[in-house]
Amino acid sequence: MWFTDPITPWEIGRITPAGGVTEFPAPSGPWSIVKGPDLNMWFTEGGSSTEAGLGCITPTGQIALHPEPTTGGNPDGITVQGGSIWFAELNADKLGRLSPVVCGATSAPLAPILSGLSETAKTWREGNAPAHVSRKSKKKTPPLGTT
Repeated sequence: MWFTDPITPWEIGRITPAGGVTEFPAPSGPWSIVKGPDLNMWFTEGGSSTEAGLGCITPTGQIALHPEPTTGGNPDGITVQGGSIWFAELNADKLGRLSPVVCGATSAPLAPILSGLSETAKTWREGNAPAHVSRKSKKKTPPLGTT
């Protein structure tokens, strides 16, 4: 299991099933973390710092950063859908996507793809049914963008 520690000293760590803990230093405050389609761990990084953006960490502890697409956007919240990394820029009111997902490709800029989240959310609510569990099939259908 992987975790982030956004309090100084900033770290990203993992806990083995036997309870062993390994921590790796992070450039600034890491927040949310998720396993990417490339099997590396991806995290949001440093809301107001110059290192803000998305980061990835390999199983051996190598870290690479992708700068945030909107200066001061404060990336937080991250998920994997359809082979892409999706994230929110809280201060910019935008969603972003990283695709293709390549850990270490720091030259690939992140791009906000949606802006005006309140209008986007309204359109989504009006055009899509909420998640439900069918009593017949017991198949859970999550809404787009949930974790």
